[in-house]
Amino acid sequence: MSFRDLPDLRRRYAGQAGQLVNQFYVPVLSQAVRYDRQAGYFDSAALVQLAAGLASFIRRLRDLPRRDRPPMRLITGATWSPDDVAAYRRGADALRASLACTLARRFEPTDEECIRLGLPAGWRPEDDQIARHRFGALAWMVAAGLLEVRIALPLDPDGRPYHPGRHGALYHPKAGVLHDAEGNCVAFQGSVNETSAAWTRNREKFELKRSWYSEQDAEDIREEIAEFESIWSGGDRGLLLLPLPRAVAEHLEAFIPHDGPPDRDPMELASLSHVMSLRDRITAQWLLDAPSRPGGDRLVLDPLVLRPYPHQSQVAKRAVEGFPQAFLFCDEVGLGKTIEAGLVLRSLILRGELRRVLIIAPRSLVGSGWRAA
Repeated sequence: MSFRDLPDLRRRYAGQAGQLVNQFYVPVLSQAVRYDRQAGYFDSAALVQLAAGLASFIRRLRDLPRRDRPPMRLITGATWSPDDVAAYRRGADALRASLACTLARRFEPTDEECIRLGLPAGWRPEDDQIARHRFGALAWMVAAGLLEVRIALPLDPDGRPYHPGRHGALYHPKAGVLHDAEGNCVAFQGSVNETSAAWTRNREKFELKRSWYSEQDAEDIREEIAEFESIWSGGDRGLLLLPLPRAVAEHLEAFIPHDGPPDRDPMELASLSHVMSLRDRITAQWLLDAPSRPGGDRLVLDPLVLRPYPHQSQVAKRAVEGFPQAFLFCDEVGLGKTIEAGLVLRSLILRGELRRVLIIAPRSLVGSGWRAA
């Protein structure tokens, strides 16, 4: 297969970051043999996001002969700390040493930074399943020589570093170019990999160019490739380009999986036909269909920790049997109208007769958790 064979490749993508892993990253990276990435601002959250779907790229690389495994190249930005600015005046070696400390601290954000990133206070990547898994993919690629990272630092027109603060500057592009084995290319640009670590909740949007779609797309991709190569080779005078500090690589090494690189992204949906036997699939389908068969009410109620009272079960049974006719719950206060309604909804959903439910409640009964959901 190649990029051209992907049936659902679209020109525009928008949705939650977790959805885009399965809609875009996994299918495209599973066919890619080369990946050049500009990821914007460097922090632990951005690294987790740029590694979305990377396990499928690793699977692809492992299928290739070693001589045909070009490294993934990543350019990412960083802010100048006051210590970095002072070190820059002392020379490149001093800057590299200072920047190593600055970037290593990005793996341990302060409580204020955690809040800004959409994370609980005290968050650490090693305690987060998705972060730990994706850091493992990055760490394995660095250790295997399959990921090269360079840090881009913006310079002012006189070649001096921009100072941190509101008048500072970031290297902040968010784009990628991928190649398949047949010479096809795709390039994307958009909001992906902003500096928020709420990677299952982020609303992302980006546009995709396809080299075979039109001459305009092909030209845009060529320009994207030329720009990346210019920056990578140090040809952009507005940027100071440095290799990934050894201290940061050593920090990543702690995440290298003992059993080798991950085979799947944490958000990647598994194909049941590959992970379940025919017998298991038949059993699972029988259980899914059971509530809709005669006598299936027992299967609906038995798994409940809550044991409804007889009158609640009777009311729920009447409402389910009369569906889709309207039904009004008019029990006295305290007799369990909410429980009855819940039993009805559970039965109808399990039986496949109901897919969506609209619940309208007074403002006083709707907490912040409901609104967030």
